[in-house]
Amino acid sequence: MSPDLVCLAPGDRAIEALRYLLSLNIQVAPVLDAKRRPVGMLALSDLIDLRPEERVSDRMSSPVRSVMAEADLAVAREAMADSGFHHLAVTDAEGHAVGFVSAVDLLRAELGRPPHHPSLAPFHDPRRGLPWVDAGPFAAATAAELPSAPGHLVLLAGSRIAWVESCHDLHHRAHDLLQHPPARVVLFLDGGPLRIRYAVLDEGHHRVLGAKG
Repeated sequence: MSPDLVCLAPGDRAIEALRYLLSLNIQVAPVLDAKRRPVGMLALSDLIDLRPEERVSDRMSSPVRSVMAEADLAVAREAMADSGFHHLAVTDAEGHAVGFVSAVDLLRAELGRPPHHPSLAPFHDPRRGLPWVDAGPFAAATAAELPSAPGHLVLLAGSRIAWVESCHDLHHRAHDLLQHPPARVVLFLDGGPLRIRYAVLDEGHHRVLGAKG
């Protein structure tokens, strides 16, 4: 399984969930309740023709199949086949989500190959040539040090991504997230402190960001 658990909360705005998945270039994510238990699954294909007021709970598939971390791979294959999804949430003995396993993960295991889970928030993005800065704890003092410049912003709970977005002013957006955290960020904050990481966009990347609105 991948321990980098990209997840959503039922109360997230569906349009924010769409931006979140697109920013990470992933197709599907589990939906977790306030106790980090899987309650649904949301794919990009579920987010077509959104209305502004819709929430993740309006679009997610439920109930969701999951598999325990200690389960045999055959159990995971059977659960995936029964669910119709290409991904499963992985839970601990208390039912809390601890990871995510894909059909590719199971196929690699079947072939005797090691898992391949590249970091979703690296310190350097070779595809875009962006260096990432680990600014420190997600707190007012750290946000005050962020530059007033366009860039990408990531909030991390350990190795798990709590939030990611592109913005036109990193300094302003970090303060806004502190004062008005989205439901998914609150979900992670309840489990402990977060760290903030960012990458400043150069002029060429900024033009692309502006074109996306």
